[in-house]
Amino acid sequence: MNMNQFDAVVVGAGPAGSIAALTLARGGAHVALIDKARFPRDKACGDLIGPPGVGLLSELGVRVEATRTVRDLRVIGFGGHEISMWCQTTDAYPDYASYVRRSGLDNALFNEAVRAGAVPIHGRIGDPIRHDCGRLIGVTLDSGRAIGAEFFIGADGATTRLGQIADLVDPARGLWCFAIRTYLPSSLDTPYIILWDEKPWKSFPGYGWIFPDGTGWANVGVGIGVGSNRSQGARATRELDGFIDRMAHRGLIETPASEDLPPRRLGGWLRMGLAGTKVAAGNVLLAGDAAALVNPYQAKAYPRPWPAAAPRQRPSLGHRPGRPRRTPPTSGTCSDGMKRLRPPSRPKPCGTCVWPRLRAACSPAGRSPTYLPNRWPSTWTS
Repeated sequence: MNMNQFDAVVVGAGPAGSIAALTLARGGAHVALIDKARFPRDKACGDLIGPPGVGLLSELGVRVEATRTVRDLRVIGFGGHEISMWCQTTDAYPDYASYVRRSGLDNALFNEAVRAGAVPIHGRIGDPIRHDCGRLIGVTLDSGRAIGAEFFIGADGATTRLGQIADLVDPARGLWCFAIRTYLPSSLDTPYIILWDEKPWKSFPGYGWIFPDGTGWANVGVGIGVGSNRSQGARATRELDGFIDRMAHRGLIETPASEDLPPRRLGGWLRMGLAGTKVAAGNVLLAGDAAALVNPYQAKAYPRPWPAAAPRQRPSLGHRPGRPRRTPPTSGTCSDGMKRLRPPSRPKPCGTCVWPRLRAACSPAGRSPTYLPNRWPSTWTS
């Protein structure tokens, strides 16, 4: 089978996938960035980028148009009591969050990855292409095209197809959440997270949010944890109208759900807490929602390793001028091919990657990544 050959294939061009492709491409790797949608495209999200995310975008040199910066957050707890939380000043990232529509964020990251040299490919991945020993060497697309690579990164969301191909996820063991959002008029200046009781002594297994964008509108949504029972996800859709009515009665939203507004609702699945997920194996690595990197207590990303010098590192898997590109073997013994891919002495993986040649794109050689603490309870919520 004829395959277009790359050093790495990234499946999914959301924030995790585009950043992976951007970093590798800047380092000199020949990268394919595959997504089933054409950009720009919208996606269910809270649209609020917390301080760690703002710091990461600055580190990458990616500029996005924020309609508002936020330094504090209001939380309405059980019983209706309110508390304030604020961003703490640290050396790791700024003391503010930014409101950026998800369509704008994803488009900016996608375009930056393409400018860096990543090859955009539109399509859905289908069947795996394997070496005689079973190792993944390529994937087919719904168009019939075959894409080959030495390494694969799955950033294709909670229902990851690449994760299923690589046998890295067990959906039946996952901790699932379904979230849905809409946009409604609001004059709020501060974002809100709201918790409530379904009935006395029984809390709703999720939360709602109101994130104003600074232009007279707010992202309003509800997320619900359903464990492994995904059939309960539709409950979030039913809860949204009641949540909007209660918030309108409280004066936080100006228009109740019963008013005739254009339908702008969008929902999506999240998989949380690494449950039922193996993040990496062989030459496949999962990232973002595909890796279930969502904290079930906050519905946000876990603290992640991010070395400050990462965007400036050149990955050693990149093509060197004057040297023919390496094509993975399609026959013979796998051990011969693996010897060719691995250095004689393998450094200990840094935790970000399992492959030393990919590791070079993520952190300086011989240096451990810096772990950034999370000190603000809301980043992008996928």
